[in-house]
Amino acid sequence: MNGSEYYELPRVVPTPLGRNIERIRVSCVGVAAVYLVVVWVTEIWKAWSAHGVFAAIAYSLAISVVLAIVAVVIGVVGFLGKFSVAVCILLLALILWVANAEVTVELAVPLVLVTAAAVASSWRKDEQNYRPIEPDLLARRVIGEPASGLGDAVEKFGVGNVTKGIQGEQLTSDGFDRRSDLLPDAQMINTLEFPGSEVADVDHAIVLGDRVALVDSKYWRGGNYQWADGTLITSGRGHELQSHEIHFGVAAARLAEMLGAEGKQVRAWVVIHSHDGRPVTVDIPLTSGCPTLVGGEHWVEDIASWLSEDRAAIDDTFRAMQCDTMKAVLQFKK
Repeated sequence: MNGSEYYELPRVVPTPLGRNIERIRVSCVGVAAVYLVVVWVTEIWKAWSAHGVFAAIAYSLAISVVLAIVAVVIGVVGFLGKFSVAVCILLLALILWVANAEVTVELAVPLVLVTAAAVASSWRKDEQNYRPIEPDLLARRVIGEPASGLGDAVEKFGVGNVTKGIQGEQLTSDGFDRRSDLLPDAQMINTLEFPGSEVADVDHAIVLGDRVALVDSKYWRGGNYQWADGTLITSGRGHELQSHEIHFGVAAARLAEMLGAEGKQVRAWVVIHSHDGRPVTVDIPLTSGCPTLVGGEHWVEDIASWLSEDRAAIDDTFRAMQCDTMKAVLQFKK
């Protein structure tokens, strides 16, 4: 890696809709362009038929000027920030004035589409709030402190739950450090954004090559755990039945969708550490798509097995791929 390389990553976590803003903009512009060309050709044909070739040429030049101005508007409006919509509307009003045209259906449709493109461009611009990243960040084995996102969660989750959360995340981070023999080339990022939530977070991401293991750490009593549904984990029976509602699966699915769009492979685990000395056992999930449950004693082996599966040789190509994956995951660093 070039030591002078300077990375910029977005502060704001893109939503799935936010990641499609460019597609919305391009679609609006494309439809508007096709529509204008069809109207252009139709009107030129009418002028030719009614007034001859010279009238058609003059009309063609006039409409070409209008289209050129529209193209300039589309091209520059994305760089004008939150004023782009107002500027776009003013320029389009100027086009109408120069063309001395009435607002007909033929003009209204492309005007609406171009204005929609301006809105999308402005939204995209406002989302790209950048922060500098230290040049050596991507080379670190562990990035961020475990449980650093729990400081403001006491009011919502309570002191007891937050304390257990801190202990669970610390145990997972310690286990990653302790078993470096299984994952010598992997990297851990602690505390990622939970897409769609201002309070919750994703505890850890472990990266190797183009694979990302998302981890939710728990510090619960020993016992046998299983998924009851997509958000409920249960243990025990009868009067000893305990239920734990978690929404990590939702966050993991959203992150998997966004990282998957960049060609990354993503899986999720819930790592359960025992706080009473009793062992933790798990059952195969009854609901497909749930994160994998694993006890705190064996989680490193389980995740390392998947991360290392079909792994290519550790060469410059592999390191470049891992660097690219790290940059993709760091978009969501809290």
